[in-house]
Amino acid sequence: MKAKFSQVESAINSKLSSIMEKLNQRIGGSIGKKFEYEDECVEDEEEKDVSTQFLQIQKNQYLDLRNHFDRYINTLPVFGFNSGKYDLNLIKTYLLTYLINTKEAEPTVIKKANSFVSFKFGDVQFLDIMNFLGGATSLDSFLKAYKASETKGYFPYEWFDNPEKLEYTSLPPYEDFFSKLRNNNPLNKEYCDYKRLVDSGITETDALKKLRLKSIPMTGRQNYQYLQKIWIDEKMQTFRDFLRWYNNKDVVPTLDAMQKMIKFYHDKDIDMLKLGCTLPNLANICLHKSTSTNFYPFCESDKDLLEKIRADMTRWTFHCLYTESCCGKDNNQKFSKQTMKLLGNSSYGYQIMDRSRHTETLYLGDEKTHKAINGKMFKKLNTVAQDLYEVELLKAKVEHREPIIVGFFILQYAKLRMLELYYNFFDKFCDVNKFEELEMDTDSLYIALAEQDLYDCILPEKRKEWNEMRANDCTDKFKADARIMSRVYDTIEPAVIDDSMLMTAIKEQGPKNQAGKIADQEGIEYKDVLALRLDFRNILQIENLWSFTNLVRLALDNNIIEKIDGLDSLVNLVWLDLSFNNIEKIEGLGNLKKLHDLTLCSNRLKQIENLDALKELQVLSLGCNFLSDLNDLKYLRRFKNLQSVNLSQNPFCQNEEYKAFTIAYLPNLVYLDFRMIDPESRAAAKEKYYVDLGQLEEEEVVIQRKESEELKRADEVELHKAAYVENLDGDALFQEMYDEDSDGKKLSKLPNMEEEILPVFREKFSEVCLKVFEFGMDQSEIRNGEVDTFFTCVEEAKAANRAKSAEAVEQFTTYKLDVFAKVSSTKEQVYVDNLRTKFNEEIQNLWDTLMTLELQLVDQLEDTIKEFERNLADLVSGFLEKIQARFVQLRELENAHSEKLLELSINMLEKILKSEVDADQITDDLRELFVDKDSVTNAVSASHDRHLYVIDAREDKIVSRINSWMTELIDQVHAKEEIERNRNRVVEINHLCDNLREEMDNNLDIGGV
Repeated sequence: MKAKFSQVESAINSKLSSIMEKLNQRIGGSIGKKFEYEDECVEDEEEKDVSTQFLQIQKNQYLDLRNHFDRYINTLPVFGFNSGKYDLNLIKTYLLTYLINTKEAEPTVIKKANSFVSFKFGDVQFLDIMNFLGGATSLDSFLKAYKASETKGYFPYEWFDNPEKLEYTSLPPYEDFFSKLRNNNPLNKEYCDYKRLVDSGITETDALKKLRLKSIPMTGRQNYQYLQKIWIDEKMQTFRDFLRWYNNKDVVPTLDAMQKMIKFYHDKDIDMLKLGCTLPNLANICLHKSTSTNFYPFCESDKDLLEKIRADMTRWTFHCLYTESCCGKDNNQKFSKQTMKLLGNSSYGYQIMDRSRHTETLYLGDEKTHKAINGKMFKKLNTVAQDLYEVELLKAKVEHREPIIVGFFILQYAKLRMLELYYNFFDKFCDVNKFEELEMDTDSLYIALAEQDLYDCILPEKRKEWNEMRANDCTDKFKADARIMSRVYDTIEPAVIDDSMLMTAIKEQGPKNQAGKIADQEGIEYKDVLALRLDFRNILQIENLWSFTNLVRLALDNNIIEKIDGLDSLVNLVWLDLSFNNIEKIEGLGNLKKLHDLTLCSNRLKQIENLDALKELQVLSLGCNFLSDLNDLKYLRRFKNLQSVNLSQNPFCQNEEYKAFTIAYLPNLVYLDFRMIDPESRAAAKEKYYVDLGQLEEEEVVIQRKESEELKRADEVELHKAAYVENLDGDALFQEMYDEDSDGKKLSKLPNMEEEILPVFREKFSEVCLKVFEFGMDQSEIRNGEVDTFFTCVEEAKAANRAKSAEAVEQFTTYKLDVFAKVSSTKEQVYVDNLRTKFNEEIQNLWDTLMTLELQLVDQLEDTIKEFERNLADLVSGFLEKIQARFVQLRELENAHSEKLLELSINMLEKILKSEVDADQITDDLRELFVDKDSVTNAVSASHDRHLYVIDAREDKIVSRINSWMTELIDQVHAKEEIERNRNRVVEINHLCDNLREEMDNNLDIGGV
């Protein structure tokens, strides 16, 4: 390889020297001056003319070629797995600050949403392996696909929350490896997956094949014993050694798999890490290597271009599919089917890529950032570090360098083939009652069949014709290839919910036309998505949805999901569809308290349970499951808003009592199994179960009364917590002082303590606590009023500002309509140019007006926030001053009580030593304490210290909580009302003005001017 590169470099330098010698002879001879290298870039063209101008063009081309060659040779690729999404985002704050401020190096960055596709500075280029793989590929499946020599290790991620744990001298316990994020223990995951498949009826061989395992996996405990053995064999001293071993376990197998992957492309004469940074780049290279068609320029020889493209592209597409079907025969060329499928799809996608959506990412300081966000090309802004920002700009010039005709041809040809399938086979040969088209997109056609076998859908009178046509049209070679392909797709590969799948779904279901264009320019944040459809995607596990905090509708139907989890953060979900999956138990819905509509049809449910949190549930669909006990339906009585239930095709539907039982025990139902319940059926059912319902209702009244009381108490506790005085309206703090005070409890048994001294102390202590409570509740109301007043003022200021802005926009809209009318009624170019110039000036005036209003609002809000800060600080300061004075009273009461207790205890000790106390006057515990004066004094002192600790801790808790509340509230106000609102408004104004200019241009185009 080194010799090959040397030959290339030598050839370039030799050719360049020859050209320079000729130029120096011509130019130097005529003007007496040597011709020096000039680093210019020109168009690539081939001519045989040896004129001076042509020699200069050749010189620049070879200089450019040598520069490309030098960059190619010197670039050092640094790859990681999923590093573009996680690792680089984690270190970018430090790395960018160091590069820009210390090294004064400007990195070249390619980003996709929030992930880095390429991050290059100097000769170092960071790449992400995930960009070369299919979307459903995990590190584990990547290593298994390439049969890496080693596998990943195990690590207790959630346990490792402090650097000090690096010095631990042993492994953490088995339980500490549990992952709350994935709700399983990684040590036991493979075995649990294997066991679940076997228990479902799959043979051991098929289970191992589906999980890509060579043998039955070890149990969690066996894996933990393996880690313990590693600890001993590697002579580990601290957990730091274990971390080093784990990191190496990640690197070594990944490097092994990468070498095999690189070889896969090297065999096709492609250097994957230097010629491209994504799979579509490589697909484009593969495409051009696999075809002999020259797509441009067009000439007489290209008049039959359709047939040329069809021949070459069909050969390329079949090559991808055939490679996919045969991958794995050579262990050294094992390739993920999902990756190969994406490679094939990219053969057209790359050609029609919308490069107008590409952006330029810059890292700028304060001054340059301010200038950039007010420019026409500004799109997005992120804060990287103090005085350093990531700015995304639209590209002023967009170049389409690929033959777009290829992409559009394949796109249309794929649709043609699917239409041919529908009309030439289904419509012609099949019974119309046995198939129905569901959906068709770019490369997929979904058809529902009424029969298990496709052949059974063919009309009996058409089967002979179909068999003859198939026999005549299919060659032996095609039949063999078809059998290979059918075996490939017999097994459904589970898919993973990753960024690629999510972004694809969001774009497919997102806004269209102008709204879609704006969404593409600004980018769509997951938290802004309200509806998401992930149906028909072979999803096995629900995960990576935690960012969709505002999601309202979620469709996960028609997948292979086995367990409901990963939905805890979707607290705003109202509609959820989990039908047509493999779910065996209702669970994981505890946080979805706003859910109105839940669909779990066609699963494997045997019991209705774990829905208690869904108080707002209105529609529930549980049809086609394994529900067999009618008494389970009583559980649904607690949902008072439930109006529609679907339970059809469950075992208990065969019971003749099913309908009457359901209607009787669920009196609020309006619809049962998609049919409205008529009054006669309701009356008959109620009469039939009258006695049982009466007893049940009485029990429910008692339960409901208790629940109401508990709910009321819980609301009161939350109100008290918000005032920071919970449990101070009684003697809870007094009881807390004695909860863990063993000496105090013993001393309370002294004569006269329980009858006289302790009750008085309790009463006085509780009185002071009550005063703290009452003052806290009053102050809480005052603080809430201040906060409400502030936000009311802010909203009024923003509303007034919006009104003025709307007035300016409305005036401009009237002017705009007038201008467009004039443009459409004239054909005079000079007049139109004057209108355009004036129109652009008015847009600039509108921009100035809106920005002036925004600056006025910024100043107004700044003053309001400062005043609010002062008022809030005064309220909190006054509250704490009064509260701390009350806690001083509590300490004084405790000091007085402790002195009295010490005096009483010393007197009792003297009586005991003089034998003046009867045996039944004191308990055995007291007698053990009253040995000598030191023992008594120590006991009283320990009790006193415990009481003071409880009092101090409660005071500190109040102080820290209210200070934290004030700090968080002020920070939130600054972030939302000042920074975030201002930046969004600036972007909005810029977009408005850009759209107005674009509207003018479109109007001119339509008018033919």
